[in-house]
Amino acid sequence: MSEFNLESWEMPLASLSPSAGEADAVIEANWRGQRREFMLRVVRLRDVYGCTFAREKDSSDTGSWLLAGRRRGVVTVWNTVTKPPLQKVAEAIENGDIELARFCVLSDGKQTRRAITFSSGESMWLSVGMGNQEKFNLPISEEDFLSNGRTQVESLSEELTRPASDARFALNWLRWAQSKRQSYILSIEGLRKLEHLMRCVLFSDSSLWERADNWVWDLYQGGVHLGLLYSPLEHSSHVEKENPRFIQLAQLIVDKYPRAVNAEDLAKHQCVQWFYERNFFWPMVWAETPPTYHERLEARSRLREWLHQNAPERMDLLP
Repeated sequence: MSEFNLESWEMPLASLSPSAGEADAVIEANWRGQRREFMLRVVRLRDVYGCTFAREKDSSDTGSWLLAGRRRGVVTVWNTVTKPPLQKVAEAIENGDIELARFCVLSDGKQTRRAITFSSGESMWLSVGMGNQEKFNLPISEEDFLSNGRTQVESLSEELTRPASDARFALNWLRWAQSKRQSYILSIEGLRKLEHLMRCVLFSDSSLWERADNWVWDLYQGGVHLGLLYSPLEHSSHVEKENPRFIQLAQLIVDKYPRAVNAEDLAKHQCVQWFYERNFFWPMVWAETPPTYHERLEARSRLREWLHQNAPERMDLLP
């Protein structure tokens, strides 16, 4: 079988295989519009786990391709510790279940960083075990990237020296706690104001308090249970179907609040946008007792003020 050596920057840190080795198999597959011949090499990571690299046969490429996939945007690697089923790998590449990606490990003696860049151009930082993954933009020539595996390493190294680069920001974001990410998108002050506004919406609607003495309003992002309103003690739920005003107010609040804080950064950095779409948690407000007459008047006044400032065309949503 042909020689198949991996470069030092390609070797996974947990690898039990040496960088020098031979191909485990050779396959033919259609990739990027051409019929190509690939050598495959399995790198053992643990007794029951491994990853597979590919290299085009007789290519002058200095790097290899990691066989990887994405499920709901999350990177997974082709997991095998035996010779890959040849037909299965070829078919998976052709139908898109497996993508060819550049993988590299950067180390300066103090920190070790892992990155993957798909042939489509999308890049991600990977944590140990790939539990956390963050997207970033990597300025790179498509021609150089496809023909020379070292290009990814050189581009990443250069981007990390630029304080304002997306790659550097995403690497810091990878280490941030959930709470810090939350406050970056919407400040603590912004969250408190949002909670207060939601409570005003609850207090201002007298029809709710005719039905139950307590209400919970869960505000989820992305359209999943958006504006879910229910009374836990009365076992009354899905009120949004009976009260469309709530779902409209919820959508209005979602539309207005995120863009009011860090709007440029939300669009500027892929990792922030990705977090916002997947994991941004909107608050939950629980009104445990009916509002007093004074609280109801104050809530309606505050809601009227907010609508007038942020959506004057939707004053019809005021109860």
